[in-house]
Amino acid sequence: MSKEHVLKFLEEFGVEDVGHGKRNLRAHLTGTYDILKNWGYPESVCIAGLCHSIYGTESFRQTPVALEERERVKSAIGEDSEKLTYYFGAHKKRSLWANLEKETGYTITDRFTETEIALSDEDMASMIALTLANWLEQRPFVDEKHKFIIKDELVQAKRWLNSAAYDAFLEAYELK
Repeated sequence: MSKEHVLKFLEEFGVEDVGHGKRNLRAHLTGTYDILKNWGYPESVCIAGLCHSIYGTESFRQTPVALEERERVKSAIGEDSEKLTYYFGAHKKRSLWANLEKETGYTITDRFTETEIALSDEDMASMIALTLANWLEQRPFVDEKHKFIIKDELVQAKRWLNSAAYDAFLEAYELK
């Protein structure tokens, strides 16, 4: 699965025409992929970064791709990447952060179905990496007053991030 192949697929859903802050969704998705790739995450996680908000999210309510298209998305980007893409779009943010206090039994609340989804350790780490990459990609475009949100959560998330990702967080938040 290549970045270019997935971008061609996403163009079918008009991601270039969907606004995302001061840019379009395609630019944001591409930037998130590039950050994860630069941090050395597996390609399945990077591809999930390239698609992470195609089903919308709790705070990004636009849905370029309908949930009814999940099988088609899975065929185009792979089962692991689609699973993470769905988790990212479906999860309620508070439910992800609630896991930071736990040693096992990680779950997220699915905002579409109001059910709990169990996360493996690998899924948990991938969700935290996706969350950080998503945030750091859009952070330069937000108002100054918002630039340091989720700081405490990200400090607590250190064990879930690789060193490149955690260092990028520390640098962005001027903690290094």
